[in-house]
Amino acid sequence: MVLIACEVFALSSCMDDYIPYVPVVVEWEGGDLLLKEDRGLLTEEHTRCMQVVLKRYGESYYMRDGTLFIPKRLHDDRELLWNYTSKAESLRSGTWHP
Repeated sequence: MVLIACEVFALSSCMDDYIPYVPVVVEWEGGDLLLKEDRGLLTEEHTRCMQVVLKRYGESYYMRDGTLFIPKRLHDDRELLWNYTSKAESLRSGTWHP
């Protein structure tokens, strides 16, 4: 019983380091380039493509109830996440082949 409780705690603790993925895009605002979240890209197809990109680059992730969870450190690296988002969109449109 104690072992099961420890395993559940370890799993939930590990899952706390992951947060839901939201695509990041570049936008011009007042002459500046800004990296912004774009929930409009968050479709099933984009999510499938993003999983391909994450696997290709050795990034960890997991799916739960149709939601893609990525490591917090990846979420916080906006430039890298924008790069991965762009690759997922290129894969979706057929212009990138991993």
